[in-house]
Amino acid sequence: MKQKLPKMRTVHMTYLYLSDPKSLEKFLREFRQILKDNYQKIIVAGEERYSCGQDHTRLNPNWEPFQHLERYSLEQGLDDFDQSGIF
Repeated sequence: MKQKLPKMRTVHMTYLYLSDPKSLEKFLREFRQILKDNYQKIIVAGEERYSCGQDHTRLNPNWEPFQHLERYSLEQGLDDFDQSGIF
């Protein structure tokens, strides 16, 4: 059975929701975990990082992390277009 999506927030309400430090921290923590679950761990200058194997550019609408961001945002009832500016 398909999961029912929560009521969508407008761009303005998404901004207000994420302007709360606790909400933003929760969103970033959960999104970071999604990325960790889906990407390869690499070591850069002795630090653990995760790589999708694509160049990081906001100009590429097919950039793989945006697909995860869109899905997660919709699951949370947040406007995904507004959030792509975070990254």
